[in-house]
Amino acid sequence: KDFILKISNTSEKITLAKNTAGDATSFKNSISVNVEVLMNNKFKSNFIISESFNYDNISNKFDLKRYEKEIANNLAENASDKLIFKLSNIR
Repeated sequence: KDFILKISNTSEKITLAKNTAGDATSFKNSISVNVEVLMNNKFKSNFIISESFNYDNISNKFDLKRYEKEIANNLAENASDKLIFKLSNIR
């Protein structure tokens, strides 16, 4: 099957909780991918794939950034797997 895909995505990091000093103690990273599928230059399908992950803060900021990058990669990989599955089921 040949598809034309129009893909847009957003990502977001939000603070879920703070301690009494006002420092963040937990976060949520989320991504949303909007996919429009065209077949033979005609609209075929539109869907949104959303993934998120909650995690606790890490005092070492270098480790936190590395962990967040790993989370982002995992979320993107999960969304990619879901996209492939959805495309394989389009008739």
